[in-house]
Amino acid sequence: GNEDPETLLTMQNLALVLRHRGKLAEAINVTELVLARHTDLFGPDHPDTLTSKQNLAAVLYERGMMNQSHHLYQDVLCSRSEVLGAEHPDTIASQFDVAVSSLERGNYSQAQELCQEVLAKHSTMYGDDHLTTQRSRSCLATILLERGKYAEAAHAFSEILEYQEAT
Repeated sequence: GNEDPETLLTMQNLALVLRHRGKLAEAINVTELVLARHTDLFGPDHPDTLTSKQNLAAVLYERGMMNQSHHLYQDVLCSRSEVLGAEHPDTIASQFDVAVSSLERGNYSQAQELCQEVLAKHSTMYGDDHLTTQRSRSCLATILLERGKYAEAAHAFSEILEYQEAT
């Protein structure tokens, strides 16, 4: 049926395929439908609903709808922080999404603050050499570069390169 979890999962997978094929308008429509059904079934703060909202934010981002995407990413971060806690991996992933979205919107101060927090959490959770930590470090280096903090950016990129060459 329309509300069966397997049906919703299949719809999410269809939306993902549509995204990968560049059919973003169709992907948005399917993802909005999945989000509406999850919200009706489970409520606005259920993990499945939040994942659907995050998926919608991602496809809106790809479509160039930065403001709408950013607001959804912020909503997901706020809800996940309350429901799962600030240290949960899904919350940290949402924090990273908001950081990247802030960077794309030119809000470098917010992007840097969030990315530094994410990097610290990833470093604690996974260690400094983990790929996830390195991705966070790369995001921070990009933010520093965009802010004109060339010495700090060069240092961060050097650390990343050192890790990449060692692995």
